[in-house]
This record gives sequence, structure tokens and C-alpha cells, in this order.
Amino acid sequence: MKLTAKLLVFILILSFCSPLLNAQMKNQIYADRQYMTKTVFVIPEGSFEIETGFAYEKERYKTQSVDVVSENITFAQTSFRFGVAKNLEFRADGEFLMNKTTSNGIDSNIQGIRGLAIGSKIKLLDETNAVPDLAVLVNLNIPYGNENLRPDRFEPGLFLALHKSLSPKIRFGMSAGGENKSNLDNYFYSFGTFLDYQITERFNAFVELLSTSTKTMAPEQYAHAGIAFLHQSNLKIDFSLGKLIHGNGSDWFGSLGMSVLLQN
Repeated sequence: MKLTAKLLVFILILSFCSPLLNAQMKNQIYADRQYMTKTVFVIPEGSFEIETGFAYEKERYKTQSVDVVSENITFAQTSFRFGVAKNLEFRADGEFLMNKTTSNGIDSNIQGIRGLAIGSKIKLLDETNAVPDLAVLVNLNIPYGNENLRPDRFEPGLFLALHKSLSPKIRFGMSAGGENKSNLDNYFYSFGTFLDYQITERFNAFVELLSTSTKTMAPEQYAHAGIAFLHQSNLKIDFSLGKLIHGNGSDWFGSLGMSVLLQN
């Protein structure tokens, strides 16, 4: 973990100190859904973007000396994004979850809508030389859906995200923030970093690290990597895999989705 921390610090220093040119990526559909880290991408004014997909997660952990296996299948993991101004977008998010949990050889199943969320993203700075792209994100989780899956109350959240071009093909990003979690009666904090590499005009790949924590729970770290393909000028397909690398038990997950941008 010490080596990982040093590498992240080195990348961050490099992103601000290197006199590299700010290059605009040729791939113009910037989908939030492919990253765990929050992004600075704001869709163009007057545009509408739909991001949707499928995800699978399998988690193993112990609770009170009992082995627990939890499997989640998420359908219609969907975001609706609308560009209301040059540097401002509104969004609404929702998903349908199917969960199977096995504890002491006993299975339990639950399914339904796992809450809804609304929010906005404001682009504060555009990248110029040493200055990074900078954006602030605000969201509100809404207690709607299956009573065993949805939040118990409204949950506000606030995040700050920045990006910096390290070369014409490589982009560095990071985000930090937190949101209230009613089921934990606490705030849930996250810090993420990623590197994105533009392989060709149509393919890009990324790797990222995400750390999450609360005041009462030990931090957990996740590694995540994926690839995205620009099938058409307004249609992007993405695939990714991830794994818990430090924390309680084991956890791995995968996702397949697409993003469609509709412009005036």
C-alpha cells in the first residue's frame, strides 16, 4: 500500500508540474458510468445523454463469525443527463437490484428499485497549462423503491473532481467527497484516482484505485480497470472489472453498459 500511495503522489505532482500541452481527446462521449471515480465531464448545452448497463458483484465476508456470501445483479443501472448550460448539467439516476445472500447455508432473496438520485455537476475550471479541469458535484439520494434497499431518508452528497492531461493520449483524474448514508447513520467518504489512455480514436482504456471509509469502519480499497469503444459518433460501449484489494473479506465485480448522446 505504501508503494501505491507513493505512485499516486508522483502522478499528481507530475500532472501539475509537467509543461505538457493540453490535448482534447478525440473521443467526445465522456461517460461517467465507466468510472468509479467522479469525473469533470459535463455534456454540451442542450444535449441529453442516457447511460445504462448491467453489473454483477460477488462478495464474501464474516459477520459475528458467520460466513456470508452475497451476490448482486444490477439491471438498468441508468443515468439521465441534461446539459442546461455551457458548464452545467442536471441528472437523475436509478437502478434495479436482485440480491441473493447465503448465510449458514440459508438463502435469502430480495429485489427491487434501490432508491433514486438527482443532482447536478458544475464545471468550474477548464484545463490550461498547469491549471486542471475542475468540477463540483452535488447529489441527493431519494428514499424511493424497495423498503429493504432504499435509503431511510434523503441523503445529500458533495464531491470535487479534477482532471489533467499528462500527454495527448493520457489523462489523469481524481475525486474526493462524501455523502450521508442513513443505513450507517454516518457519512460515507470516498477518494479515487484514475489514468485513462486513448488507444485509438475509438478505443480507450483506464485503470483506477478507489478508497472508501466511514468514521466507524476501516477503509477499503478497490482496483478497477476497463475498456470503452466508440461504436458510433454518439454511442459508446464499455466493459470493466474490479476487485476489493484491501478490506474485510473478498469482493469482485464486473459491468457492461452503453452511453447514448443526443444533441440538437
